[in-house]
Amino acid sequence: KTEYDRHFSEETHRDIVTFGRCTGLRRRELARIRGDDLIEKNGRYYLNVTAGTKGRRSRLSPIVGSDEEIKTVLQLCRTSGHEKIFGKVPHAMDEHGYRREYCNRVYQSEKRPIKALSESDRYYCRNDMKGTVYDRRALLIASEALGHSRISVIPVNYAPDP
Repeated sequence: KTEYDRHFSEETHRDIVTFGRCTGLRRRELARIRGDDLIEKNGRYYLNVTAGTKGRRSRLSPIVGSDEEIKTVLQLCRTSGHEKIFGKVPHAMDEHGYRREYCNRVYQSEKRPIKALSESDRYYCRNDMKGTVYDRRALLIASEALGHSRISVIPVNYAPDP
C-alpha cells in the first residue's frame, strides 16, 4: 500500500471494495454503474459497462468471486434499480489493485493446463517476465473483461498467476 492508501479503510467501505474485486471496474465506471446494468446470461452474471468507460468502449464484465461476494454484488445491483449503485467513490481506494485481483480471478477461472496447449495457444512473456507462459485465450478473456483490446497489456500491468 502507498501512503495515500493507508487512509482508506476496506472494512468501512466493504461494499465498494467487494464490488471492485468482483467486477474490475475503473473508478469512473464505479461512480456511474447502475443497478439495471446487471445482466444474467447462461447462468452467469455480467455488468453491461457503458458509462464512464475509457475510450467510450462498452463491454460485458463477468462478475467473479466467492458465492458470498457475488451475492453481495447482486444485492447491491438489485436494490439500486435504475439508480447509481455508489454515490461517491473514495479517492484513496486502490481500485487498480482491485482490478489486478479481478484480472487474476478471471484468468484463473478461464485458463487451461499449459502443457495441454498447442504452441499457438501459449503466450510467452518477454523482458522481465521471460520464461512465464500464459494461456492466450484466458488472457484475451481477461483483457476484454477489463476493457483492454490487447492481451499484452495483461501480463505487464496486471501479472496474473500463470
